[in-house]
Amino acid sequence: MMQKNILEYLESTVKVCPDKIAFSNGKESLSFYEVFSCARSVGSFLSKNGFYSQPVAIIMDKHPRVMAAFFGVVYSGC
Repeated sequence: MMQKNILEYLESTVKVCPDKIAFSNGKESLSFYEVFSCARSVGSFLSKNGFYSQPVAIIMDKHPRVMAAFFGVVYSGC
């Protein structure tokens, strides 16, 4: 199945290899499942607080969780 966007890619990858490392900074890493779970939490938080179709700034130190935050913003529709 061809993915149409980055969220479809993440969701299909989580089904196939949830424990595979998705992002790492050499010290800490996140599996695809951890990225998916965190992203859904961020997306739900933003949606419940009225954020939709607007820019969201992510200001974090360099860490694998930054990617989960980016996915979360996409999940929220921003």
